[in-house]
Amino acid sequence: MNNITLRQIRTFLAVAESGSFRRASERVHLSQPAVTAHVQQLEEELGMPLLDRTTRRVRVTAAGERFRARAQRLLAELGDLVAELKDEAALERGRVLVACVPTIASRLLPRALARFRGLFPGITLTVNDVVAAEVYEHLARGQADIGIGPQPSAGAEFEFEPIARDPYVAVVPRDHPWARRRSVSLRDLARAPFLTMNRESNVRGILESALGAQSLKVTPLLEARHHFTLGGMVEAGLGVTALPSMAVSMLSQPLLKTVPITLPRVFRDVGIVKLRGTRLTPAAEAFIRVVLEEVDEWRRERSAAGDGVD
Repeated sequence: MNNITLRQIRTFLAVAESGSFRRASERVHLSQPAVTAHVQQLEEELGMPLLDRTTRRVRVTAAGERFRARAQRLLAELGDLVAELKDEAALERGRVLVACVPTIASRLLPRALARFRGLFPGITLTVNDVVAAEVYEHLARGQADIGIGPQPSAGAEFEFEPIARDPYVAVVPRDHPWARRRSVSLRDLARAPFLTMNRESNVRGILESALGAQSLKVTPLLEARHHFTLGGMVEAGLGVTALPSMAVSMLSQPLLKTVPITLPRVFRDVGIVKLRGTRLTPAAEAFIRVVLEEVDEWRRERSAAGDGVD
């Protein structure tokens, strides 16, 4: 099989369909000796005669009929594949699988999705909103082309392109004494009844690292897996919490107030995550470009509104 070429197959099909080496040579734009040589080479490789030749006519053998039927299907499928790949390269069709943390999926991503669909209606987008650890798992398992989420840990098998630096804010009930303050410190948080995400959360890990750098530690009063659960606990007066500012929009509790954290400020860097060394499809590359453009626009809007996202 290694010595069989597409040209040999096409030449044989031309002879079989036209019933003549002369007509086949005109069809494939080769000399008659070249056509004869291609068919002979194919027969030698297969070890079976494909054509019976006489001075008057060319007849396809039983083996040749079997080969012709499958070869025609093979070339048709190959032609379809080539057309598909060309369409994907031209961004006329394709598929992009995205794994994205919910805070980004609900706030930054929707406009990018809408714009991308308008620009490239033939490309299918699939978005899975998952926690940060699952973003990395989806990429490692080939279940996502790109991820959008927090920066992976040092030494991980991923490449990271930052798109935003999201500051942490304290989240308190509107009648809490901190609600009237311009800022709170990490030391304030360490002394307060504190509610937090569970240990699987990247949000918690970043905060604990910042506290540790200040020789501070908190013992959570309660833990939650989801942001909106944490917001309900804070609203009920069970304590205070700290979250990246983009996560606050997921809480949907009107009785909550956010207060900037200073001394020091704490940030979560979010961006595009890819498996290291991966070459993305044209569709995935185009999606990243649209996301970056929308993030720039979103950042300008937030800056004009006085939002703290960098």
